[in-house]
Amino acid sequence: MRVRSLLTVANAIGVLRLALLAAAASVLATSPRHYAALFLLSALLDLVDGWAARALGQATEFGAAFDQLIDITSWTVAYVAVPVSLSYRYSPSLYVPVAVLVAAQLAVEWSVALLVLHRVTRGAGDLHWKSLLCDSDGTASWTRGLVAMYFANGQKNLLSLIGNVGHVALPLLIVLYDSLPDTLVRSLAFPTAAIAILAAGMGSFLYVWVAALMLPVLWEASPPLPVP
Repeated sequence: MRVRSLLTVANAIGVLRLALLAAAASVLATSPRHYAALFLLSALLDLVDGWAARALGQATEFGAAFDQLIDITSWTVAYVAVPVSLSYRYSPSLYVPVAVLVAAQLAVEWSVALLVLHRVTRGAGDLHWKSLLCDSDGTASWTRGLVAMYFANGQKNLLSLIGNVGHVALPLLIVLYDSLPDTLVRSLAFPTAAIAILAAGMGSFLYVWVAALMLPVLWEASPPLPVP
């Protein structure tokens, strides 16, 4: 691989996203608000790197794989932060079950990410991997209608918006609410926080559900592993 193919605007943005994630993780214990701000900035940059690669004609297999790795790293940081944050205030009877749920969720998301990475790095055709989740004419097959709806129109649809925003917002809302220092303040903020967390949780559940439904589709379409 030529060094020039690595020195792209999109990859530079990716490196910045990783730096922001590292900075966010480092301040979680001391400043949850700074953690949330840094993580959110990294997530917003995810909207820029793909556009930059396409607009500047710098789309590469390495860039696609790098972006996928950054995305799954982002979700890992975001959701691991939830039980870590809860462990500062609550007993293991609360944060241990949360940690188990987070581990199960991340197992699904990492499985999807690894299948996508395998496809990207094996150069499996010219179509983007997301095109596998719809029929060739862009309509859904009955076996994966929800997945096709989620990825319809390049994910520019309400279903995808609900899932993606909810998946980002849920861990941030939990960490921010848990960081409120005063019991009275937390009590006053509880009704609003509960509604926001519930709404974000429904979106995040949709995101993970779609990810689980993607697994058999991506597995079936994955290039064969090389025979030693």
